Amino acid sequence: MIKYEYRSRRIENDDWDKENLEKTCNDWADEGWEVFSILCPNPRNYSTFQVTARRPVGIIKLPTVTRKFR
Repeated sequence: MIKYEYRSRRIENDDWDKENLEKTCNDWADEGWEVFSILCPNPRNYSTFQVTARRPVGIIKLPTVTRKFR
């Protein structure tokens, strides 16, 4: 059974600018994290997102080809 470690962060975007969210997802993918959840915790505030990622514990394998978040 594979054990995973998790990372989560709340990200603020100003004026519908998605650069913070895109940059965080791409940086985490470069470090070997798999972003599997992007939620908007408060439906009245669409500029705040909760991003969660995971990666296997003890296995350091960076992907040879990463998908870019857009």
